Amino acid sequence: MSHIFLGIDPGYATCGFALVEKTKSGFSVLNYGVITTEKNILFADRLCLLADDISEIIKKYSPSVLAIEKLFWGANVDNAIRVAEARGVIEMLCRKSGMKIVEYAPTEVKSKLVGHGKAPKFQLQNMLQMRLGLSEIPQPDDAADALAIAVIAVEESS
Repeated sequence: MSHIFLGIDPGYATCGFALVEKTKSGFSVLNYGVITTEKNILFADRLCLLADDISEIIKKYSPSVLAIEKLFWGANVDNAIRVAEARGVIEMLCRKSGMKIVEYAPTEVKSKLVGHGKAPKFQLQNMLQMRLGLSEIPQPDDAADALAIAVIAVEESS
């Protein structure tokens, strides 16, 4: 039996997602990309649009695990709060669908994939391309981060 992992790099303007299936022989990438919302609409409406897209992903792929990036609190507290709200919407939808939730800090993901937690973004993307046998470097950054989170979760579930 295979399990599908949903990797999320949370955001309300751009939210990275990735779906990785764990199989008997390893894993395969099913899909990855970003969900975007327009900045000229109400924030509550952006959350609704994000929820709609996440719900469609859940409906289409039926993942059993949500692997989500821990929040990084930078200098912009207002932005961090909004990202936290988006993350809450995503976690609620995933829990309601019965998913287990695991979370990883960005430095933890980089350390596990590249070997050190301060690896630059391009190094993470190159490693993902090599390890997953992708024809291109995974982009944009948010999608690559979500893919990395999903891969780590699959590997740690073994």
